[in-house]
Amino acid sequence: MRAWLVETKCTEAVMESTGSYWKPVFNILEGSLKIILANPEQVEALRGKKTDPNDSRWLATLLRHGLVQGSFIPPRDIRERIVEISAVCDVRPQGPECRINAR
Repeated sequence: MRAWLVETKCTEAVMESTGSYWKPVFNILEGSLKIILANPEQVEALRGKKTDPNDSRWLATLLRHGLVQGSFIPPRDIRERIVEISAVCDVRPQGPECRINAR
């Protein structure tokens, strides 16, 4: 997919951040083109009724008109560091607490 996008001179791509499904695609495309990760709630507010078959066309239209606000994604080195820290700490979304795993 990356090779095809680069070959066709695509400079930007947009996708919704649904669950964690976007992560492998983002990691593959990162560095090859500008990727906008759209917040589903923000995009849904712009379109009214959501229909899956038309999502990609609608996202492309919103991107062309500058209506998609990208989500913040930390740089790759920070994301890799977070994975390393998560391996030794209990990272809980409820608070900033970090306990060393007793494994």
